Amino acid sequence: MKNALAFVFACASAYAFSFATDCLVGGLLRIYTNAGFPAATWVVIAMITGLVALRLAPQGRFLVIPFALITLLALFSGIVGRRYNLTVAAVMLAESVGVWLTTRPLPDPCFPVGQYRIDAVIDGLRGLTPLSAAELAALNAAVHFEGEQVWHAPAAEFMGLQWDTFIGTVSSAIYKISIQWTGPRHQTGATYRQIVVHCTKHYGRGENLTVWNASNGNIVVLSENVGDEGILTVTVTSRKVRQFKRLL
Repeated sequence: MKNALAFVFACASAYAFSFATDCLVGGLLRIYTNAGFPAATWVVIAMITGLVALRLAPQGRFLVIPFALITLLALFSGIVGRRYNLTVAAVMLAESVGVWLTTRPLPDPCFPVGQYRIDAVIDGLRGLTPLSAAELAALNAAVHFEGEQVWHAPAAEFMGLQWDTFIGTVSSAIYKISIQWTGPRHQTGATYRQIVVHCTKHYGRGENLTVWNASNGNIVVLSENVGDEGILTVTVTSRKVRQFKRLL
């Protein structure tokens, strides 16, 4: 029912926006007189109905259909009729692209790393040991946050392996999970590929097969070889980090 209502409002928004564009372009070309007030009125109607449609179906890509159809009608009208309708078609095409981008599906949230999940509170977690001042200095973190603590945590089981685990918290909520595993190069490579496939499936190709953006944060996967061994590091960071108060 919501999708049907959203489509009706999208149709109304597309029509209103096309009518407003027609009035505005026609007024600028002196085809219409006194077109300013009607254009402004239809813009307001288009905005209200468009916002309602997006509120009802925020990820409904079908909402672009009426905008695309009117774009084609304006294009056809510009070819066989008044040429200024080509301008209307161009504006409607831009609006169609905007609706398409606005309604793109959100990626999945960051996956849990063993028993740890970003944004979860650490109350009840056992075996957490705060890092010493020397250990914190060795991390050489570029940024520190108010209320931040870094912990060495019990090993996380991830991809069938036991990983050395560190978690960062602010006000007892996990904002970062960093795990590392060292082992034979062939196993490191196989695990790395497995993680990349998993991330690509849920979050798209990412950046250089290293960074993936999720709906609530991002995932960074790094792999390096040292002699006969490989080192894998996976870091999951919450989007809420943007809201934290930084310390100088």
